[in-house]
Amino acid sequence: MKFLLTCISAFMLFFADLDSARKQFQSAQTNKTQALQFYQTTNQWTTQDPVLIAYQAAGKMVQSKFEKGKQQKKDLFKTGATQLNQLIASHPNQVELRFIRLTIQQNTPALLKYNANIDEDKAVIFSQYKNTDAKLQTFIKQYVETSNKFTLDEIKKLN
Repeated sequence: MKFLLTCISAFMLFFADLDSARKQFQSAQTNKTQALQFYQTTNQWTTQDPVLIAYQAAGKMVQSKFEKGKQQKKDLFKTGATQLNQLIASHPNQVELRFIRLTIQQNTPALLKYNANIDEDKAVIFSQYKNTDAKLQTFIKQYVETSNKFTLDEIKKLN
């Protein structure tokens, strides 16, 4: 019984963290205060879940644009990018990992040259979209519909 309660608690905590991570991730990309909060929150997690680890990596990458020194920016971004790319290499069909990387790559300055996987990530996301849970579908659809980085044909694929 105790084991069952522990499993249920861990399951509920995972989804609370995941919902929180998704919400914070959206606002962190454009707001310095939110970026710092997202970075600090995600770095407190101790998890083996690839999606939550991907949000930790994203926290580093988003926070890097608000760091003061060039080397600090570069190191933090590179650490997050390496971590995220390794996760995707281990879980190539995980839609949320691909979505996190796509979002980061679409919003990263061109001079960082972190944009090589945009088409590949879009292909996985659009091909697997219908197989994801409703919350993730809503999260992806909101981003795609409000972003100027997608074609009308791509937006229609989500309907």
